[in-house]
Amino acid sequence: MCGLGFAPNFAKYPLQPNQYATEKGNTSLVCRPEAAPYPAFEDILWYKNGAALNPGTDEASRVRKMPNGNLFIINVQRGDAGTYKCQVTNVLGAAYTEGNLTVLSKWCIHVQVLVLVP
Repeated sequence: MCGLGFAPNFAKYPLQPNQYATEKGNTSLVCRPEAAPYPAFEDILWYKNGAALNPGTDEASRVRKMPNGNLFIINVQRGDAGTYKCQVTNVLGAAYTEGNLTVLSKWCIHVQVLVLVP
């Protein structure tokens, strides 16, 4: 019995080259390769600035790898900024995609209203 199979690639759905997140907000980095067979959860790896990232998998983790392999960051901090890489493998090969995450400061404008009474 034969089946269709091919090595992973990100030609259709690469990681966004420039993604922005607001400090103290949440963000997702989407890793969506085309592959057959689809890479197993443990074969979807994340890196930040070239170093292996070991995201948690439970809801208590601030940086979490979701069941679909995407990276979810809760309470984004300035230190989360950097270049992220998603690397995947299956029995026929490997591929990766990368993009930059920029963290924007959260700020407010305070307006003071003066009421002049004659």
